Amino acid sequence: MCCFFVGFFFQNHIEKIENLDCFPNLRFLCLAGNHIPRVENLRPLRHLRVLDLSHNQIQMLDPDELPRCLRLLDLRGNECTHQHGYRELVVGALPHLLQLDAQPVCASVGEEEEEGGSSSSEDEDDELLSEPSDPFTTDKGAQTEGHITHLGVKQACPQG
Repeated sequence: MCCFFVGFFFQNHIEKIENLDCFPNLRFLCLAGNHIPRVENLRPLRHLRVLDLSHNQIQMLDPDELPRCLRLLDLRGNECTHQHGYRELVVGALPHLLQLDAQPVCASVGEEEEEGGSSSSEDEDDELLSEPSDPFTTDKGAQTEGHITHLGVKQACPQG
């Protein structure tokens, strides 16, 4: 049985986010440059850490549709980023978010102290995802492997 940790579907004319629940271990998902009008069907992805939905057709964002475990989220190039209170809404809904639209998210000291120590699975995720220094979206026109290598994402599938 193989585990999929990376899904890269850049510019595939995708119009709806669906059928991803069959990849429960997905940690990185790039759906940039498609025709997606709304964020949906992502909640079952409990291990998803990086989500790139940049340059789609998302008009309004419902943050309840996003997995709460996200650490990096990119929605640049979508109309939803112009919603009143967009950044505060997203940051408030995603407690582990480190970066939104290629901009760092600053957590208050009180929030970090409340969370306490991290679990071993979170430590493992930190090893799998290193914080990128540049945006991880289509802006650079990089090849699939270049994006994955740049992000520090590794496929850690057990053999057998």
